[in-house]
Amino acid sequence: MYRIIITLISIFLLFNSAWGLAAEVDSSNPYSMVEQVARNTFSRLTSEREQIKQDPLLINKVVEQELIPYLDYRFAALKILGKYYRQYPLEKINQYTEVFKTYSASVFANALHYYQDQAVEFEPAREFNNQKQTTVRLNINQGSNSINLAFVVRKDTKTEQWRVYDVVAEGISMLSSLQSQFEPILRKEGIEAVMKTMRNTKD
Repeated sequence: MYRIIITLISIFLLFNSAWGLAAEVDSSNPYSMVEQVARNTFSRLTSEREQIKQDPLLINKVVEQELIPYLDYRFAALKILGKYYRQYPLEKINQYTEVFKTYSASVFANALHYYQDQAVEFEPAREFNNQKQTTVRLNINQGSNSINLAFVVRKDTKTEQWRVYDVVAEGISMLSSLQSQFEPILRKEGIEAVMKTMRNTKD
């Protein structure tokens, strides 16, 4: 699962620095959204490279400001909770969701330290009108090897904005991996144990 996260973060960074300053993200288009988030993240890491060398924790700030707003962490968190959702009051669900948000940011920030320059090729955009979910596909070239990656994105029916909620690398779903990891804990120990595990996860 961690390999998938590393790959996800790498994709957000695989763009030419000639793009210059970060652009405002258009979340009404899932394809341009993914590319613009990549552009903005790359610009931040480039402009703040020396500061990050001095203080590696600054990566957390980049993640929180440039990546997390375009990840549907609440939807992903509830998918992981699954049928156990009904066992807990809304206040507890909201608490769990915030813990999952912090957990996600921490994993992404750690993954940034493993970033290596790679080449990426996006597949052509497809028609997405009248759809609530679509997939943005791409290939990562690593020398003689190629990794197939897919961002699964969904549209919020209230805001009409698209956000990523899952990433699939070589057929392995990050969301499914997290579901498999946390379901036994939910079943045996409950949501508090899941939150404790997330809080204690460092890598």
